[in-house]
Amino acid sequence: MHIGFTGTRQGMTGLQINEFHRIVRELDVARFAHGAAPGADLQAHDIIYREKNIYIEVWPATGAKTPDWDALGHPNYLRPAMLPLDRNKQIVNHCDLLIATPHTVEEQLRSGTWATIRYARKVHRPHYIIRPCGQLVTYTETG
Repeated sequence: MHIGFTGTRQGMTGLQINEFHRIVRELDVARFAHGAAPGADLQAHDIIYREKNIYIEVWPATGAKTPDWDALGHPNYLRPAMLPLDRNKQIVNHCDLLIATPHTVEEQLRSGTWATIRYARKVHRPHYIIRPCGQLVTYTETG
């Protein structure tokens, strides 16, 4: 299974981290993709890199600061940089399941994480939302 990830730049809460750990242990993950944004993306990268021996693909945003891959663990494939919202759509388009860890329970209009979730809904991509309290909400409607 190819998992895409989007999350808040504020970083995941401890409860989101715990639930993310549980989910990735249960799923048969072969590939993992994220946008390399500070906060939740890099937390998820660190968890996947340390816990799973899988292919990690990174879709950086244009103009973003390059993470310290020596400290985090080098990805298997670093895609060319794209505008953030375009990059987020590509992550959704190339995954079987999107996992999202937004900063808020309520949908926000000016949030890249929520924009990515809305796009996943629009294209009927199954997705999991891990709320800040750690509650998992699943959307599995397809086409």
